[in-house]
Amino acid sequence: MCGECGTPYKRCTWARNGKKRIVWRCISRLEFGRKYCHTSPTLDEEKLHRVILEAINDFAQIEQEVKADILEWTNLAWSGRETDGASLLTLRQRLNDITAQQTILLDQVLAAMDDSALNAQLKTLMDEKQRDAEGLDWLEGRPFTTAFVPGNHENYDALRKYPQEEWQGGNVRRIRPSVILLERGQIFSLAGKRFFAMGGASSHDIQDGILEPDDPHFRRKQRALDARGAMYRVNHLSWWKEELPSEDEYQTARANLEKAGWEVDYIITHCCPTSVQDELSGGFYQAHALTDFLDEVAQQCSFKYWFFGHYHDNKIVQKKYVLLYEQILRLKV
Repeated sequence: MCGECGTPYKRCTWARNGKKRIVWRCISRLEFGRKYCHTSPTLDEEKLHRVILEAINDFAQIEQEVKADILEWTNLAWSGRETDGASLLTLRQRLNDITAQQTILLDQVLAAMDDSALNAQLKTLMDEKQRDAEGLDWLEGRPFTTAFVPGNHENYDALRKYPQEEWQGGNVRRIRPSVILLERGQIFSLAGKRFFAMGGASSHDIQDGILEPDDPHFRRKQRALDARGAMYRVNHLSWWKEELPSEDEYQTARANLEKAGWEVDYIITHCCPTSVQDELSGGFYQAHALTDFLDEVAQQCSFKYWFFGHYHDNKIVQKKYVLLYEQILRLKV
């Protein structure tokens, strides 16, 4: 545990000048820099081993009752039983609860501690994570249920960790008790109306490529892209291929619409049909598998209104396609 802030230490691989060594560092210092913890030392594992061995040898010289205490403490650590109100296994589980995004960035930062860009990216990630948690807590405190479809910048690695359940006739993932992700291709019955949900969209800001975080040349490529103001994202960090539906999700959507006789009251998506997108943007945005599928839905399905986002504007297209960005509408049901 850190003597300054009380946060547990973490075992890390530290690489500098082409050499790697195992060290232990304060987790608060890793995640937040000097914001909360200012002087915690970096501990070399070899030195720790020597100190521990010296301590064990010293204890070997003292009375049997002290040895018994040490054995009891060791047993506590291995069994995960409570000590001073905190389980050692619980602490370890908390450490393992770090997201894949943070793990990737922490490894990169430890490999290049002087890389200000990576440190800034890590800080941004931590700030976003805190902001997301605060936003979810705020929504949970409202006197209504928030149901949403995913977009194209969601962390799909995190979303899939939430268990799937049935709600109002369709499959969902419950992010908070009253914050609910509507799965793709599902039809929900709300206030006597049927809503077809089909989230997802293709990112418009990846024309310069997707970087792989485990690429040995990642930092060199990232610096080159940043230097020329390129538009790119990082796989499993700021971009996920699951932003577009899988073939199974398309088939599920068709099957559910077929079962409903291709008739619903409202359609909720993130992007829109290709034909609507073309009219909306004058052909600026490229069609892809999802917008083409939504065109198929638009041609076959009977509906009153289609609500979508993604394009950062507020507009009505062809009378019943409603683009929302900074507006909230109340439906008459």
